[in-house]
Amino acid sequence: MSRSGFYAWLKRPVSDRARRDARLRRQIEEHFEQSYGVYGSPRIHALLRQQGERTGRKRVARLMRELSLKARANRIYKNLPGAVTCRLGIPNEARERIVSAPDQVWRGDIT
Repeated sequence: MSRSGFYAWLKRPVSDRARRDARLRRQIEEHFEQSYGVYGSPRIHALLRQQGERTGRKRVARLMRELSLKARANRIYKNLPGAVTCRLGIPNEARERIVSAPDQVWRGDIT
């Protein structure tokens, strides 16, 4: 890059796109804070559209990435004990049976 080109770039005014991005960043941060960090780019994009802003969803997603705004899950899912285990309808005696020959005990599992 030439020296004169660099200084010409420094003196150049801010572009319309950069000004609009700055305005959108402020609005995105405002909506993100109002939602307590729950809303992601699709919902914030919908809010901006309701306000009359004409912008794309991917642009909102890019600006949120640049601002390091990431939506958090609204619910926290916990593994409950016994929720995943398979309940078989056979008593414990059948499980502990000693098998002396083939085809005496059959068992299936659907997982």
